[in-house]
Amino acid sequence: MKKIIALFFIICSISQLNIFADANIQEDVKLIVFKRNGTDIISNYSAFGTLIITSNMNVIIVRVMNNVGIDETFRLSALINNNYVFAEHFRGGMLSAGNLNATRSTFSISNDIYILRIYQNQNIIYEIHMQKHINEPEQQSNSVIGFRNNDVFIAGHYSQGFSNNSQVILQKNNEYYELTNGTTKAFAWAMYIIDSFVIIGGEEDNIAKYWMVNITTGIVSSSSLTNELKSSVYSICVGKGDLIFFAGESKNNAVYWELNPVTNNIREHKLTNGTNNSRATSIITSNDVIYITGYEGKIAKYWRNNIETALTDGTKNAEASAIYISGSNIYIAGFEGNEAKYWKDGLPVTVTSEVFSSTLYSFFGSGNDDRETTIVMGGLTSIFVSGSDIYYTGSLNRFASYWKNGNPVDVSNGNKVPVQIAPDRSIDIQNYFSSVIDMDISGGDIACIIESGSTSLLYQNGVYIPLQINATALKLIRK
Repeated sequence: MKKIIALFFIICSISQLNIFADANIQEDVKLIVFKRNGTDIISNYSAFGTLIITSNMNVIIVRVMNNVGIDETFRLSALINNNYVFAEHFRGGMLSAGNLNATRSTFSISNDIYILRIYQNQNIIYEIHMQKHINEPEQQSNSVIGFRNNDVFIAGHYSQGFSNNSQVILQKNNEYYELTNGTTKAFAWAMYIIDSFVIIGGEEDNIAKYWMVNITTGIVSSSSLTNELKSSVYSICVGKGDLIFFAGESKNNAVYWELNPVTNNIREHKLTNGTNNSRATSIITSNDVIYITGYEGKIAKYWRNNIETALTDGTKNAEASAIYISGSNIYIAGFEGNEAKYWKDGLPVTVTSEVFSSTLYSFFGSGNDDRETTIVMGGLTSIFVSGSDIYYTGSLNRFASYWKNGNPVDVSNGNKVPVQIAPDRSIDIQNYFSSVIDMDISGGDIACIIESGSTSLLYQNGVYIPLQINATALKLIRK
């Protein structure tokens, strides 16, 4: 599995380079057995790893990649009677907060099989069996990631176990690329693809941020859009002159930022005054006009070149979540009260009457840094026009659905989608409500991101693919 490695990741890994330089043996190995506390976890890891043995077997290093692209390294040293009495565990190039503190480790070679065991209190907590792997020659390419026909790009975030931190992840087909290192709390909410760049927006450490991935060179750049806490990006678009626009929130304000990628100059535009809790949820440009959706207090709104229009009267909680311009028509998706609806040129059309919400994530900081965000599971989440057809997405009867010209399609099979959680075991999502949170259509292909509880699934042309990340946005590429 190839990985994009950002500068911060390289810096974090420099401390290990002297170890690698002293190695007498470095083998590409195939994982045969990988157990944690007696439980086989090999299915959660890529099939291959790296084994490094230093001079006189003084240091043993085993490096593997899990299925969300996180590099994990086990380091053993201080050989005494074939026992290694010091063990360190690195994740993503950083010393793991849950360091192994192993009391004893062993390493042996038998019939070309390398066997490593790490003990605590006489119990084996990790057991790894490896076999030398001969790499097949790869076809050379000038592209690190690159675009190919029928590629699927997905943005999201991932948290290991019960960790309070999370990583921003870009997934391309079955490959995962880390854009943050897992030592902070980071989330991705939006994605936009233009030319050779994938742009992802979200937040890190409670501050609005974007990541720009050059898919030709593999170079990742990133920057904060503000210094304000309680800020985030929820939508991205590119306008005239290649200006990049990010819509989101900053300290109770609905805002959007304008980035000049040549000068790196960032301008912030506040749409509200901070009196009421407000958010900009979606942004697009059409004929040099900037359209933004969102809410202020209980009122669903949209802005046209910073001039606001209220879609609801404020008697019920409401939100405008997405916008699409088709000719002279303006389509806006969202909800009002318990009704999922969309507005066409300001006129409401009710789709369902079953809106409910659940906690999506929480921040627990100090003072004004505390924040809790909810996601509306029954509201419409996206809307767009493809040819002469109108599509919008959300949930119907609490089943993930999309609508084509008003006709619903249940893509959750009544919340009975089989989710593979182990090679020999799967579960249904029937105990959860589900919703389509993003959708794309390209060349007749239909793809949706389904969210159900803490599970994300990719639905593509009738096939369900469980995702290892909390997915929030997707894009189909068809050449």
